[in-house]
Amino acid sequence: MTLHEPGYAGGASATRLDVVLNVRSCVSEDMERTLRAIFQTHFEAYARAHRLPAYVHRAAYWISHCRTAALGGHLRRCPEGHSARAFYNSCHQRICPQCQGLATERWLERQRARLLWCAHHHLIFTIPHELNALWCWNRAPMAKLLFGAVRETLVELLGDPRYLGAQPAFLAALHTCRRNAGCIMHITYIS
Repeated sequence: MTLHEPGYAGGASATRLDVVLNVRSCVSEDMERTLRAIFQTHFEAYARAHRLPAYVHRAAYWISHCRTAALGGHLRRCPEGHSARAFYNSCHQRICPQCQGLATERWLERQRARLLWCAHHHLIFTIPHELNALWCWNRAPMAKLLFGAVRETLVELLGDPRYLGAQPAFLAALHTCRRNAGCIMHITYIS
């Protein structure tokens, strides 16, 4: 019985071992498990079945050819002529793990260094989008209402012995717009 036969997934006859063995037989040991390999194997079929913008096709092309001869390369040689090595050019796409892996790790390290050295919770409270127009014309009263409602909610819930049973301390920041200039009013709390 295979994974695709009716009744196999979750069926009474299927054991965990059967599933693991079948999955292992479907995935060859030498199969490359990278984003580039996925694009090379499946993107053309996916693109035929879905209408995609040109920038997606360009990104898929660059990622599927990243660090291959298709993008060209350069040769580095020892000045003494002992050895030479070919290096293929990168695609430099922002979602390519080969090109952006190191930058992503460095960014994550910087973010980890900014974390608080104590237990904390990051909470976001927002208003319904239907109230955005009201917010635009009444910013001060709406901000006061939103801060007050959130404060009362946190003090009540965290003061309850069933949840935390403590008097909370928190830091709040009001955010009114996103980078793409769309307005979304919300408060970020760290408690």
